[in-house]
Parts: sequence; C-alpha cells; structure tokens
Amino acid sequence: DGRVSEPLAPDELKSKAEADRRAALMAIQRDKTKSAAEKAQMMQRQMSGSSGAAAEEEPPTATALLERALSAKDVPGGCKHYTRSCVIIPVCCGRPYECRLCHDEHENHEIDRHATQEIICKECDHRQPVSNACMSCGVVFGEYFCGVCRMWDARKSEEAAGKYHCDKCGICRVGAREDYIHCDRCSMCQSASQTNHTCFGESQYKSDCPVCRCDLFGSRIPALQMRCGHPIHTTCYDELSRADYRCPLCKKSICDMSLQWDLMRVEISTQPMPPEYAKTVSVFCNDCEATSQGERHFIGTPCGECGSFNTAATGNDAEDEDEDEG
Repeated sequence: DGRVSEPLAPDELKSKAEADRRAALMAIQRDKTKSAAEKAQMMQRQMSGSSGAAAEEEPPTATALLERALSAKDVPGGCKHYTRSCVIIPVCCGRPYECRLCHDEHENHEIDRHATQEIICKECDHRQPVSNACMSCGVVFGEYFCGVCRMWDARKSEEAAGKYHCDKCGICRVGAREDYIHCDRCSMCQSASQTNHTCFGESQYKSDCPVCRCDLFGSRIPALQMRCGHPIHTTCYDELSRADYRCPLCKKSICDMSLQWDLMRVEISTQPMPPEYAKTVSVFCNDCEATSQGERHFIGTPCGECGSFNTAATGNDAEDEDEDEG
C-alpha cells in the first residue's frame, strides 16, 4: 500500500532477537545430521552472538583441527569403558576423547584406532605423540599399553594384566596370552582349554552374537564356541543357559542334557497318555538332525535315533499338534 513500516523500539528489537535465537537453538537441537559435539559448538556460537554466516562456515580440515591448542578438560563426560591418564586426539575429527568407544558414541563416524598420532596428558595437559608416559610430568598413562591399538588401561594388577595383543587378529584381546591360541582358519583367538573347537571359517566370527546381536570379533567380551559350533559371548552364554538349553540359531542343545532326558523318560513311564490321545508321530531331532517315529506325550517325544527330547513334530503331525493346542 506504499506505507513504510515504523522501526521497532529497542525493547521490541531485543525481544525479536531473543525469539530468533531461541528458534535457531531449537533448529540445531532437531538437526539429526549433526553429532552432539557439533550441536554444542553451533549452540555456543549462537549464544555468543556469532553471525549466521559463521555458523555455516566450512568445517576446518583435520590438519587445522590438530593444530589447535586442545585441552584434556575439553573431553565430554567420563569414560565408562577404560581407566587411563590420557585422552586421544583422533585424526578424523580432531576432537579429544577418553577412548575410541567414547568417540564412536558421540560422533556420526567410526574412528580408525590405529591412526591416532597424538594424546593429551590428563595431569598436566601436555600434548604429545602416542606413548605410555608423559614427556612433561612423567606420569604413566596405563598399566597396560599397546602402541599398535593405541590402547591404555590404568587399572592395577590382574585387571590390566589380563590383556594381550594378537598380531594375527590385529587387535588387543581380553585374557592372558597363555590361555589362548590363534586359529588361522577362524581368524580368531580361541581358549586353549577348549578341546572340542570346530573350525567354521573366518565368517563365523565376523558376525554378531546370537543373543545380544553385537559384534563378536572386535568385542571386549570374550567369545566361546557352543557344542553346535556357533560362537557367542561368554556373558550371553551364561544368560542364555539360564533361560533355554538350545542354540538360538540352530536349536541344538548347548549342554549335556542326558540326565534331563532320563528324568523325562521316567516321568513318561509313570504318566501314560490317555488312550484317546495316544498316537505315533513323526518328529525331527534338532540334535542329530534325524527324522523318526515316536509315541506322542505331553512331556515330550524322544528321538528314535539318539534319544534326545529336543524334537519337533513334522508334516501333518505338526498341524495336528497345533489343532490339539488350540
């Protein structure tokens, strides 16, 4: 209409600037493409009054980041994975972290653990090349140190001593070196006391645990091989054995169930099926993988080949059992 709007009063200008800033902060919080550290930096720029152009500037290169004067005090939070007296400076982003796992939890990319070149002492904040002792104050960073994996563990005695580096695995393992041997076919360290180890090839351990679905090969939790051959975390095996006796993948028995099968046979002999429900059925045995005929019982139907009760009805018999349960 040709009219010129009147300029805002100072109080109105201040209110509008605050509203714009709140909107910008909310937009940063909702941005799922940025890591927590990146959001914190952007929000700090907003709060300090930096212009939008500064917020949208190109991110610095890794070289530029490494040239900054960083401090161990810049590290977010405390590390729940390791105890050590230094922090690492990843070459990928240049932001200091307590360990590689802390980095991967906060960033949208994974660290190359072997590429780290610099660390910062927590005691005196001195920045220096990777080592296990501060070049300035002399503090030892860890009871255990691996220069290949860039790993430190400052826990005392047995906890720190219970680690070793396997050149063939390419990473550090939990446990005493003398308690493990490396299987070249599986490309994995196996317990030296496990006499029934069966090789299944490298892909077997380059997979996830069947219980927690986390990586097996690079896990900090030791893995073991079940009777069926499938690997599993030791802690997950303990949890599984309290709830089930079968492998989650192949349904084979994970422990010796012969005593339990004997008890079930005794129970069946003292509790015969009513004549109207007695029937010969076909069952598949998960343990020996044989199909056989057996007398149906509500306690279980044993395998005609190996005697295991780890069986399931097959074909029409399986459909009949479903109808009976319904």
